[in-house]
Amino acid sequence: MCVHCACTRAEGRLSGFGTYVPPNAVRSASSISAADPRTVARTPQKLRDMLEKEHAVPRGTIDANLTIIQGNVTDISAVKKVLAPEGIPVSLVIFAVGGVPKFNWSLFTPFTLDQPTICEDGSVVILAALRELRREGVIGEDQKPTMIAISSTGLTKRRDVPIAFLWLYHVTLKIPHLDKKVMERLIAQAATESGHEAPIDSFVILRPSLLMDGPGLGMDSVRSGWVEHELAPHAARGQATGPAIGYTIRRSDVGRWLYENAIRNVQEWRGRCVSLTY
Repeated sequence: MCVHCACTRAEGRLSGFGTYVPPNAVRSASSISAADPRTVARTPQKLRDMLEKEHAVPRGTIDANLTIIQGNVTDISAVKKVLAPEGIPVSLVIFAVGGVPKFNWSLFTPFTLDQPTICEDGSVVILAALRELRREGVIGEDQKPTMIAISSTGLTKRRDVPIAFLWLYHVTLKIPHLDKKVMERLIAQAATESGHEAPIDSFVILRPSLLMDGPGLGMDSVRSGWVEHELAPHAARGQATGPAIGYTIRRSDVGRWLYENAIRNVQEWRGRCVSLTY
């Protein structure tokens, strides 16, 4: 069984689900063994309308294949309903949230977000909800989920962005990237925990290059590379390939890659920080 976690920002604008997790995940849910996509949305009708009007997913398919829990990713009671519907724990958690850029009157941090710590706050709540479900006996030791999170390139000491983008990433986007960096740390550390409250079994962290709108270029145009996270150095299997360095990638192609690889073949990517670019 899998769960998709998404959220809306305070004013109610949908964030991420329809772009990061592509509509064919909803279309194909009935054909995937034990799949049961669920999500948190502040305004469920807006999410249904977006999937139907912008992505041409039939309303009947949405109603049959997607369960939408009204709430917010920082609402622990709503999150718990998504993570363990009717007491049955999910096996996959997808965390893809973000804030809205805002101009900041600062030379060193010219841009911030309307919710500068939304990724940190959301991951804290999801991990706390999983720990509660572990303490309550809803999630057993062999039922801990894998958590997939959307992050960004430009967060690590090892360069994974073009030299021309260093100023953009380390100055202009400093505040959003600090939030992503904290989120990554929380998830990687959680994957190393043991005991009766350990929240997750493993993780996949996706680090797309600068995100752009528009139609995808297709999977043949997407390059990927991966490294281990410094806080979970033994979580992945295989020899790390190193990051894929590039300038941009379309959101729709990130969503397609996520669905085709991280969702449908999660075992291969567990414990990896995966960079995606053209």
